[in-house]
Amino acid sequence: GEQNNGMEDLAGAVLAIPEEGLGVQLGPLLEGRVCDPRALTRLLSALGRRQAAARSMHVVKWAHHTGVLLNAIHYSKLISLWGARRDWVKAKAAFDGMLPL
Repeated sequence: GEQNNGMEDLAGAVLAIPEEGLGVQLGPLLEGRVCDPRALTRLLSALGRRQAAARSMHVVKWAHHTGVLLNAIHYSKLISLWGARRDWVKAKAAFDGMLPL
């Protein structure tokens, strides 16, 4: 639906941020648009369709820092993305991050 198209656009904007600008530009881009777990799930799904593992990790860290409740779906998406890249260290780190839930 319309919400998912908005998340596709937002995912594109997240990916368009230059690496050196991430720390400054990510927050203002996501504020007001990713305020709850469902919005975060939709954005991670959109980023996942682009195999954007590193950006997904940045988005999850930002969400956690701003108080969005992380759930098993969010961690599962990170684990799947890193696993698809065969980056087992990062996949395991995402899994380990899930354990306190």
